[in-house]
Amino acid sequence: LELAKKAPQFRPVRGDTEEKAGDAFLYREPDGTAYVAAFNFSKTDAAVRVLPMKRLGLPAGRWKLRDLWTGEERSVEGDLELRLPPTDCALVRLTRAR
Repeated sequence: LELAKKAPQFRPVRGDTEEKAGDAFLYREPDGTAYVAAFNFSKTDAAVRVLPMKRLGLPAGRWKLRDLWTGEERSVEGDLELRLPPTDCALVRLTRAR
């Protein structure tokens, strides 16, 4: 809820999706913390969103991911991969791992 209070302006990760809505969005804090929202619009199929850190504008290295819906935490190196059940979404926070 604290993130929503800030009224962040998320930007699409991929700019040209032709006639479809974007499925991944990014918001970055001045301190480098990043928030990624990803969506699966399919009513029947699970989806995997693979988002390269470079595409997110984040430097390579190790990141700490916290899922803001479930509270799950894990480390991420390389591409960010989010698995989404049908008609589901994810909202994660990425901070640099120390």
